Amino acid sequence: MQNIILGGDYYKKVLFILISLTVIPFVNAKETPSGLISFDEDKTGYYFFANGTPITIDNATSSDMGAKISWDGGSIEVPKNTNVYGGYHNNSIKTTSSITINGGTIYWIYGGGLHKSHTTVSKVVLNDGYVKDIRPGGSAADVKDYHDGIKYEFPSENTSKENMETIVEEAYLTINGGVVKGTVFGGGMGISYVKNAYLTINNGDLSSSYVTAGGSNGVTSNAVVNINGGNINIFQASNKGVVEKSFTKVTNGNIDKLYIAAEDEGDILYSGVLITGGKINTLSKGKIKNKDVPTLNNNTSFNTLYLDGTVINDETLEAFKVIKDKNITGGYINLDLLLPNNIAKVKVTTFPYKSYKLDTILENKRSTLNNFTLTDKETLVSAKFILDNPNTSDNIVLSVIVFILSSFSLITLLYFLTKEKSN
Repeated sequence: MQNIILGGDYYKKVLFILISLTVIPFVNAKETPSGLISFDEDKTGYYFFANGTPITIDNATSSDMGAKISWDGGSIEVPKNTNVYGGYHNNSIKTTSSITINGGTIYWIYGGGLHKSHTTVSKVVLNDGYVKDIRPGGSAADVKDYHDGIKYEFPSENTSKENMETIVEEAYLTINGGVVKGTVFGGGMGISYVKNAYLTINNGDLSSSYVTAGGSNGVTSNAVVNINGGNINIFQASNKGVVEKSFTKVTNGNIDKLYIAAEDEGDILYSGVLITGGKINTLSKGKIKNKDVPTLNNNTSFNTLYLDGTVINDETLEAFKVIKDKNITGGYINLDLLLPNNIAKVKVTTFPYKSYKLDTILENKRSTLNNFTLTDKETLVSAKFILDNPNTSDNIVLSVIVFILSSFSLITLLYFLTKEKSN
């Protein structure tokens, strides 16, 4: 029997294999994007799966195509009726996704995958271009049959979020421009699950769109929405499925109708809306499963905080309203919504400019502390700032200028006096 001597290299190889087996399950997989796929029963066009590989979408070079999709090592031009997915199709291996749209025309955009899929982090950025629907989550619906003829049945509405096959853990969607004609979701489509959805709208034409913090039919655990600009048709926290918690902040932009809950069918457990700017034509409590939302007053589940901006039709009649002095010399007031337990309260903090200090701060003409919490529904907050020290840098500069001018005048006077004396 031959003796086998195990050398150092052998042990290194074994160690490498063991480490690989330990690490691999936690690595997010990536594969070369698929080509265009046409499904048996689908009428919407073609499908493209990035399979976790970061892609960029630009204008097509051919006039009969909709867009050009590029990635490290390749590109493809696709028709206008192409649906793009950042994740996998019917593959539950974990992956991340990244989609950046700079131009072109695409039908659907999903950050996650189609049917059975698991995306840990999806990032979708729309800078320009035309998209019918854009969603950073995945889709458990859209088509039933896929190209190899195997039937895929939609999950049941009674499926728990833990058992859903279409999953995105962290979904990020940022809209900086472009046009979206259909829907904008923070979550996914169909019986899918998104744990945390982050939707940011900085600009763009969404004047025909339904914008939803969560998804449709599935579950979104947490949704955070920041609306900093753009033109939006309808905004709602929930569409059809369940949104457990939603918080929306409006700082700018134009919104035709804003529903704190849902326009009609959505189900939501908690929704808070903070309005610090922008223009809203109609502010409404909305509905839950087609039933009116309970009164907002002293309701910990649904709250609206209206700090600033323009609300033309306030249908809530109970909006928490705070008015702040906008013209304060020497500093400014900051109003922050307290989360999560004190959703209906506002913390007021003053910030003096350099060389200034706070003189007085008033709430409804009542003196108060520098930092305090508002509790009234309607209140006026104002502050007065004064120079911190008469001998500030501002005064020093002024003194230097006066000194230079005085010196110049004195020198000029002495010059003429000396000249006159010499004559």
